[in-house]
Amino acid sequence: MMDALTYIVAMMAALVFGWIGYFLGNFFPVFGKAKKLKQTKQAMGRKKTEVDPVKTNVQKAIDWLLERDLEEGLGQQVEAPSRSDVEDETHQEDDHDRVNITPESGTIPRVVYVNELPPQIGEGAIVLWHDKRRKKLVARVDDELVDLDAGLSNKQHGALSMLLVDLQERVGISAILRDAIAEDTDKVIKEKDRQHKVPHKEEELAKPSFNPLKSFVNYVQADAPKLEDSLESIPDQINEILQELIKDTPLEKQGVLMADWPNRGVVFIVGVDVYDDIHKIPDSEIRFAIRTAVKKWEESQVED
Repeated sequence: MMDALTYIVAMMAALVFGWIGYFLGNFFPVFGKAKKLKQTKQAMGRKKTEVDPVKTNVQKAIDWLLERDLEEGLGQQVEAPSRSDVEDETHQEDDHDRVNITPESGTIPRVVYVNELPPQIGEGAIVLWHDKRRKKLVARVDDELVDLDAGLSNKQHGALSMLLVDLQERVGISAILRDAIAEDTDKVIKEKDRQHKVPHKEEELAKPSFNPLKSFVNYVQADAPKLEDSLESIPDQINEILQELIKDTPLEKQGVLMADWPNRGVVFIVGVDVYDDIHKIPDSEIRFAIRTAVKKWEESQVED
């Protein structure tokens, strides 16, 4: 008997609350939002839910509850998350750790400036720039930028000459090439000995040397009596005259020298450039100075 009474009370309570809710939702301004949503759905062409008089009050209450849930879902506004929420959000998939895609400062390429010397290099180091395409060389010597195509002071010329020596020791010609040069030099010496033994007329018919100045030096060096009287080689003697000629002139700062190099013979040095033939020197003033020095040396030999 109690169970039947309980069911009756529950049904009556459902009917009462259903009618109260229906009345409040349709007529009170507090719930005008639900009514506004219904009007919006009508404007969009959606038919308004009609109340069937045949339905029982329980069915009406269930339909009303379902309709209220739908209206509340449509009425909710979706707000975009803030930027800080997105940045602080951590995504985890398959229990993997979070992957940080923000680049660290250590991975960014670092620009090394000229003033920042490597740890293995001390102060006063020479920095050399080489533009292969334009064949341009610029060096920093004693915190001063120097264009190697321009004039060099004696100190700069000495520093770059030492650099040239160090480079020759580390990246110079290979042993095979050095032996080949030595072998060719031996052939030249043997050819000179043969020319000294042939008659004078046959020597006149020989093909003249491509470099007249080098032929002149080689011819004088072959004169044994004169070489015995002199402690210096002919190129060194001519170089002394050359240095006197270019003293206190713009050519002095360019490092113009004449020397006798082993396995290479007579060479002409202009700054850091080395020429085997005088006609390859681009500066006409330097060529004129060298020829003048040779002429003065020749005159001094005639006087002796």
